[in-house]
Formats: sequence, structure tokens, C-alpha cells
Amino acid sequence: MKQTRLLSAILSLSLLCTTSSCDEVIDSIFDEDDETEQTGNDSHQTNNNGDSDKSDLAPEVESAFNYLNSVRQNPSNYASKITHHLSNVNAIGKLTWNESLGKAAQMKAEDMAKRGYFGHVDPDGYGMNYYINSFGYNLSSDWISDKSSNFFESIAAGYGSGKSTVEQLIEDGGADNSSAGHRRHLLGIDDFYAGCYDIGIGMAYNPNSTYKYYWSFLIAKHSF
Repeated sequence: MKQTRLLSAILSLSLLCTTSSCDEVIDSIFDEDDETEQTGNDSHQTNNNGDSDKSDLAPEVESAFNYLNSVRQNPSNYASKITHHLSNVNAIGKLTWNESLGKAAQMKAEDMAKRGYFGHVDPDGYGMNYYINSFGYNLSSDWISDKSSNFFESIAAGYGSGKSTVEQLIEDGGADNSSAGHRRHLLGIDDFYAGCYDIGIGMAYNPNSTYKYYWSFLIAKHSF
């Protein structure tokens, strides 16, 4: 059976994962069991550019949104499914879909798929704080002073399933990852992210790209 690799990374506040620890997480997350993800690629409708029809991806974006909210409301129920570290995570309120964040996330996912990179800063040197603000979700001026800044994005690649992508981001390397930045971001575990209730998710598919599926999760707030 072929391996499917999930790559995930977050660049945020300095209290989250360091570059070295993030690299270790990226290098360590593999999935060998989900055959559905392996065979699902061929079912997507593609246009002449090799890009997937957005309407074909929309159900998986909705699935990711709903599943993440379910986990947030009762993390301990998912401890055996995702990671035992959820047993001690407090429940938190639902995220609210934000159209501006959704458009920014979709742009980012499509850009990674088309231009063949995987990171929070695009090849032009712009981070997601810049794009979040540009799409109409106004951020504190301090957060956009550096064009490469990212406080609010988690990214993933390699999975066509919204549920599987959320699970891998929350699992986040398990016990070997002391920072678990993605888990903290998605579940609002620390003080900074506990106040983030707006979300947008983007997903793109390009069969000619390295990882084929690319995801951007934006969970944000306007200011401190």
C-alpha cells in the first residue's frame, strides 16, 4: 500500500513550536492505513489546468468545519480516536464561519497547489496576516507591520478528506511534539487562541502537484 504523507505546519507566536521542532513534526507524520485517501484522487473532476472543480471540494471543507467544531465542544470524546492528549483539554465554543477568512484560505490553498510550495509565506514573501487583512478581515496594525507575519494559519497537505486532515492537525505529532502548535491553534487551548472564534478553510487539488491536496485553516481575531 502506498504511503500518504500529511505535512502540517504553523508559524505563530514565539511561544508555539520552534522551527526545529516543527521540522521534526513535519518529518514524522505519515499515514499508511487510509486507502480511501489513496484511491480518492482519481474521482475528482479536473479542468484543463489540472485544477479540481471547487464544487467538488466544498463538501470536504464543510466536513472539516463541522468536525472541528464537534471536537472543540467535547474534546475528551475524541481522545481515543485522535490522541489521548485531548482527555485534559477543556471544551470551547463553536467557531463561526467568516467569508473573508474563507476567501483568504481558499486563495492560499489554490496558490500552494498551483505554484508548488508548502508554507505560510508565499514565494513573493507575503505571510497570511497580510492576506487576511487584504481580504477584508481587519487586523491590528502591529500584526501586519511585517509582510511575512503569520499568527492565524495552520496548513496541511496530502489528504482529500476534511475529517482526516483535522484529525492529523490535532494529533500534531502526539507525545513527541511538546509544543503541539496546531492542536493549540485549532482547539483554542492557550490564552491567545482561546479568543479566536472566526474561521475560514480553503482546500485545493492539483493532480500534477507534489501533494495533490492542499489545505489552509485560518482561525483568527481582529486584535488582542
